[in-house]
Amino acid sequence: MKRILLISLFSMTSFVAQAGYLSILESGEILPEGQYQFGVAPQLLLNNGSGADVDGFLDAPINDDLSVRGIAGFGTIDFHVGGSVKYVPFPDIDNQPAIGGKAGVWYARINGQNISTIQVGPLLSRHFDTDQGRFIPYVAVPFNINSSSARNYTGTQFVGGTEWRNPDWPNMLMAAELAVSLNDSYSALNFSVAFPFDGKRGFRTNK
Repeated sequence: MKRILLISLFSMTSFVAQAGYLSILESGEILPEGQYQFGVAPQLLLNNGSGADVDGFLDAPINDDLSVRGIAGFGTIDFHVGGSVKYVPFPDIDNQPAIGGKAGVWYARINGQNISTIQVGPLLSRHFDTDQGRFIPYVAVPFNINSSSARNYTGTQFVGGTEWRNPDWPNMLMAAELAVSLNDSYSALNFSVAFPFDGKRGFRTNK
């Protein structure tokens, strides 16, 4: 099942990178082996003409500290597709936050122009259990290396957000973040809702 999902994920990225254009929308948590999740992610762009996009994405774990995500979306950004790898060698445990990073590849068509982007950046997160559920705040500073027929340039963002699992909705993982352009990039409000499922048994219920 894992092999089929991974082949489908990377096949999608080759013909059409993460949820919401140039977003992060995930903490340093890694899915357990054999468990996957798919989701939808609306995005509100706050600069460069503003507008909205919507995406679909699929997450799959590789091992205890590595996972992948595939994405495809459309909207104000005419369409965009891609894939990312999340590597978290230092998990959220005891007094240590999760420390890792993400790298992704994007292809987008914006106002008739094709743009390819390589995105890399550090990622830190820390979980907190409350009466309202588990919150996992995270921060990231992605660097976006862009290439188009018009120019090549590098943009930078600061991203802060949180994942949230409500105990009353155990089959959903929600996330929200604010991405702020530091240099030649997009500022946006990004949201997602993901639905975990077992690779062998289908959708699961978290206790």
